[in-house]
Amino acid sequence: VGGAPFLYLFPPRTESSPSLDALATTMSSIDRLVQQAEAAEREGRGDAARALYEQALFSLKRKDDARLVSSLMRAIARTYVNDDEKDAALDCLELARTVGALSNNTAEVAHSVGDQASLVQQAGDFDRAEALHLEARSHALDAGETRLAGLAAKNLGVIAATRGDHEKALRY
Repeated sequence: VGGAPFLYLFPPRTESSPSLDALATTMSSIDRLVQQAEAAEREGRGDAARALYEQALFSLKRKDDARLVSSLMRAIARTYVNDDEKDAALDCLELARTVGALSNNTAEVAHSVGDQASLVQQAGDFDRAEALHLEARSHALDAGETRLAGLAAKNLGVIAATRGDHEKALRY
């Protein structure tokens, strides 16, 4: 994932672009791949889940699919977390964040940054986690994602409480 270009996934629309029927067929095959990946993930088969998510990712063809790219990268990151490969997960989340930002999808940026913050917090880097949770909360509020903003605030409170700053924790 590190450094691989992803813009080739979004070719310009041309006269020979697929019809709506073809796009619907592609989307239903992507949905099937994601469902299979989720099932493999539930069964603890991280490598199989990751391969299916990647297959779905590389099936995307349109610029409008950027939200799906970000979402799939977050799902791939989750498989790496489950396999205790945190660095690979963080790389995937950074790519998801970048795709979200390039496609002006503030909600996807918020989710990606929130996932990064949680991983960093679990690793014990509270300074970086705090900064990421603050950023995630800001993006979440901008996107109207109140549940995600609340989760970021809760995590900020946990960090403050862990540091012994109970007054600050209560303000979150």
